[in-house]
Amino acid sequence: MESRDYIALDEAYGAHNYHPLPVVIAKASGCVVTDPESRTNLDFLSAYSALSQGHLHPRIVAAAKAQLDRVSLTSRAFHNDTMSPFLKKLCEYTGFEAALPMNTEAEAVETAIKAFRVPYGDAKAVGKAIAADTVAVIFEPIQGEAGVIVPPEGYLSSLRRICDAAEVLLVFDEIRTGFCRTGRRFAWQWEEARPDIMCLGKALGGGRPGFDRSARSGEAQREGGETRQAFQKGAFTRRVPSSQAGPRKGTSECGRVRARFRRL
Repeated sequence: MESRDYIALDEAYGAHNYHPLPVVIAKASGCVVTDPESRTNLDFLSAYSALSQGHLHPRIVAAAKAQLDRVSLTSRAFHNDTMSPFLKKLCEYTGFEAALPMNTEAEAVETAIKAFRVPYGDAKAVGKAIAADTVAVIFEPIQGEAGVIVPPEGYLSSLRRICDAAEVLLVFDEIRTGFCRTGRRFAWQWEEARPDIMCLGKALGGGRPGFDRSARSGEAQREGGETRQAFQKGAFTRRVPSSQAGPRKGTSECGRVRARFRRL
């Protein structure tokens, strides 16, 4: 495939939240990026500061490879031998008393927002909280961090009706519940409460760093220059989940997993 082919696929299937330059990066090192046709350019963007150290900095690559040979991921339900030294160093550098690491900057903002969320499982409270300047509400179909909390039956469909009536967007955080974790492909399908925007991750990456977001077309993507939802994903994190996607020979997609969860 040539650069134009990749760009065409991106335009056809990607949410139009950015208007990128017509450059496809196939590999990179330092500040030099190379496209599929082996043409080189200098990258002055640095992934909006995410790559301030340059592409494939040898010390960072070596540290990543060494860690992947030991363990790729541990749940926060356990301690590990790299988190606490990192937390100590970060707090000493910033001057703050405690730190809560996140995978992306978006999650950092989300964590702050969750500090003032409305009561979970109470659809009436959601309706009362929606004001004239409310543009969206976001919920987890099943809460995970506070101990697995399943909402009352009809809660998700009630949220859908409330948001429709108020003409605001409904956003479901399916990062934990998505990809058959509840016995359906997505938890909202139990009540046919399709959201306007759905956040995905975790199982999508198979334990590798990086997460994805997806959106319903239409109102979730604003035309005419209005704000559009951002769905970022790294090249490293795309390749592994992409290779795992799709039905396996002789089985339907997630079929066995869904059946197993229903029995449980």
